[in-house]
Amino acid sequence: MFEGGLFVGLDIGATKVCTAIGEYDTRGNLRIAGLGVLPVGGTRKGTIVNIDSTGAAVLECIERTEQEAGRTVEDLYVSLPAANLEGINSRGVVAVSAKNKEVSTHDIERVLDVARAIVVPMDREIIHSLPQHYSLDNQDGVPDPLNMIGVRLGAEVHVITAPIATTQNIISCVNRSGYMLNEIVMDTWASSFAVLTDDERENGVLYIDMGGDTTDWIIVKNGALWHSGSLPVGGNLVTNDISCVLKTPTEAAENIKREVGCCYHGMIEKDEGVIVPGVANLPPQTVFVREICDILEARMREVFSLIKKDAELSRFLPRLRGGAVISGGGALLNGTSELAAHILDLPVRIGFPLRPGDLKREYINPAYATALGLVQYGHMFGGGSERMPEKVGARVSKPVQGIMDWFKEFF
Repeated sequence: MFEGGLFVGLDIGATKVCTAIGEYDTRGNLRIAGLGVLPVGGTRKGTIVNIDSTGAAVLECIERTEQEAGRTVEDLYVSLPAANLEGINSRGVVAVSAKNKEVSTHDIERVLDVARAIVVPMDREIIHSLPQHYSLDNQDGVPDPLNMIGVRLGAEVHVITAPIATTQNIISCVNRSGYMLNEIVMDTWASSFAVLTDDERENGVLYIDMGGDTTDWIIVKNGALWHSGSLPVGGNLVTNDISCVLKTPTEAAENIKREVGCCYHGMIEKDEGVIVPGVANLPPQTVFVREICDILEARMREVFSLIKKDAELSRFLPRLRGGAVISGGGALLNGTSELAAHILDLPVRIGFPLRPGDLKREYINPAYATALGLVQYGHMFGGGSERMPEKVGARVSKPVQGIMDWFKEFF
């Protein structure tokens, strides 16, 4: 827990910036003191393309959340979109160093260092090296080898790398806003801590996060991350499909998707007509709900089919006793869970945030899962093992930052 007892999650998404502030109540339980959402236009496909506009949105969103919570924010846990990330499973083995062959924390650190020692391209860096399980001599599947007796200690980890430019742009965006970056966390991994139950994490689950520009997924089993993937397809592309096929403005297409959209024919009860506005001076037209469903189902079916193919290649799909969980703003489309269950051949539920506990009703929304998950992540792991102080640099307070900006006008 860092100074002030606050855990602040910042999710910079394709369509919005979302901030959640968590704190401990008088009984020592984690609670959400405030949550803020603000539209953002400085990102594309999960990447910041305009630091100034994104930074301004981050600053305004955090300040609004500060006002709601009555707290002052200093440190942030920030999400990193999975769109440009790459994950690989790696293994390391070392000899136990103690004379009595008792595994120490030093041995565990050594074997993790060996496991994460993979060749990384010059333009990428490791952001996570997440332990999956350990082995000791001929015994596999050891969750914690500390103080056990053995000769050879092995470890399997899931290593995630990201483009250096992507992480540096996030760091620059946060620092320009006057805050300190505590840790960067892959968004899907972060949101899973708010959405998945302990049973699902243990028995194996396919967790899918459907955002505005991308759809990302991870496979979690025995509490560890084993596989990750991403597609450059999200809710915005689904809206664009409606706009193109029906020849209607994007805003009207979004409204149609939200109000009458359904991506699974079995969920349609009444095939009513819907008035669709025309582009420019074109007259409106009447389109039936089933026609809109045809458009939506085609795209969503493609997404879930590609996810299934990827999960099958990972060889984990038959072992996922926890089924699949779908979160993110795209999960709110009617018929999503039914279509996913049909294609994936798994039990599927929509992932509403479960943690931290005692959430206000307005916070229980799949679109807020990442910000809430970052708060939970900070609560569980404190500073985390992947902090990057050497890249973040010293924090510059907002008043000092204002003076610095004033001086820049003259130099």
